[in-house]
Amino acid sequence: MAETTSGLLDTSVMIGLDVIAPDDLPDEASVSAVTMAATALAAGMPLYTRNAGDFAGLEQILTVVAV
Repeated sequence: MAETTSGLLDTSVMIGLDVIAPDDLPDEASVSAVTMAATALAAGMPLYTRNAGDFAGLEQILTVVAV
């Protein structure tokens, strides 16, 4: 029985899913909304997302734009 792998996917991996072989990815994957928010905050940029609810409560420090 093969061991199940897990990992945190970088945003660039999510963007390139159409060209990345599924076998190159972990069996169980997560995407870090916290990392995206922290990056946007550090850069002084708004965060554009399809999942604005993931960032609820950060409105005082981060501009979240739902697309």
